[in-house]
Amino acid sequence: MKRSLLMFFWMLAIPGGASAHSMLETTVPAAESIVEEIPEELVMTFTSGIRLTRVSMTHADDAPVDLDLSELRSFTSEFSIPIEPMGSGTYLIEWRGLGDDGHAMNGSFEFMVD
Repeated sequence: MKRSLLMFFWMLAIPGGASAHSMLETTVPAAESIVEEIPEELVMTFTSGIRLTRVSMTHADDAPVDLDLSELRSFTSEFSIPIEPMGSGTYLIEWRGLGDDGHAMNGSFEFMVD
């Protein structure tokens, strides 16, 4: 009985640890949005500190382009990354980083330029 009770509380602790990771909270342009013009920069806001190690942008069927992160070397929760417009169509943003808790993170989102 004690063992199963201990196992129950241990299992409850696991999701709490997973939720401590930094998650992508908001983006500009917003994920899944349709915008008239592509902005000059991409803004990514996370729930806690992260150090981005790679962000790539793919437009339509073009090859991915790595965005310049040379000025973004610290752990922070908000990033403004300059981007070059590539015309109308769908943009896929894929990112990788290291959370301030030491865990590797990655994700992606899309937006469309009309």
